[in-house]
Amino acid sequence: MTLIRSIFLFTLLSLLAFSAQAAQLLERIVAVVEDQPILQSELDQAISATLSQLRQRGITPPPADVLRKRVLEQLILEKIQLLRAKQRGIQVSDDEVNAQLQQIAAQNGLTLAQLQQMLDEQQPGGFAQLRESVHKRLTIEKLRHIEVVSRIQVTENDVDQFLKQQAGGNLTRYKLRHILIALPSAPTQEQVAEAQAKAEQLYQQVQNGADFSALAVQHSQGQYALQGGDLGWRSENELPDLFLDALDKLQPGMVTPPLKSPSGYHLLKLEEKGNTLQASERDRQQALMALRQRKASELFDLWLRRLRDEAHVEIYLDDEETLKP
Repeated sequence: MTLIRSIFLFTLLSLLAFSAQAAQLLERIVAVVEDQPILQSELDQAISATLSQLRQRGITPPPADVLRKRVLEQLILEKIQLLRAKQRGIQVSDDEVNAQLQQIAAQNGLTLAQLQQMLDEQQPGGFAQLRESVHKRLTIEKLRHIEVVSRIQVTENDVDQFLKQQAGGNLTRYKLRHILIALPSAPTQEQVAEAQAKAEQLYQQVQNGADFSALAVQHSQGQYALQGGDLGWRSENELPDLFLDALDKLQPGMVTPPLKSPSGYHLLKLEEKGNTLQASERDRQQALMALRQRKASELFDLWLRRLRDEAHVEIYLDDEETLKP
């Protein structure tokens, strides 16, 4: 079993084991998104899963109060996207969910029946929880495709140039970590200055030897913050020009100075760099999706920040008078 598969099972089993304990606790509301509550048990369960992931990755967690706020914000963003998907009438079929569950089982060397048995033995209803999680993820993916990816304009000439470039030989790939200090959709000068100062402070901390992954968990507002900012391997056709220009000057282990974009200030750590040989012919539809993904990688954070700014959110995390069963 590969490390990634082991991490998945360990995290999932830890999550399920914790949720059995959380069910015995008194339910309290820690936040409300529009008219949808987020319960204390949901937050505790998500914190437990995040801690398991960080331990498996060898990343030092931030202080408990910081982690609690970071995980709550992640739950808020998830709730906002699911509500948006509901408004848009986005649906995920049972067949789509079943296909993903089959893939998860196969990746862990199990049949679907074995995966269900293992999870339900760990906790009654464990497989149903996984099914719900997969359904949420697919729903959000559909929403992002509709509201971001599908709206990106790619011309026939763009596709032709892409195919021509790929037929020429090797494509550079980068293994990256990322920190985003986000800006609101319409930031003031003070907000821009504050974000820039924070990004520069984090950059200096990294230069002085601070752990990039730990800083990402504690400070980043990017999609992969709670994974230590791990973007994994990204080919050059999946990255915006802003990132590519900066990465071209780096050696593995180095970090870019703060990079400003409409979504905020970015720090990128180059962990590895390599090449992959491309086929001489590519399907035009695959090329179209690759080009859209490249442009969408920068727009996702901006889109998500706009949704967050527009949503009505009330947080009661530290308000004991408002935390009610």
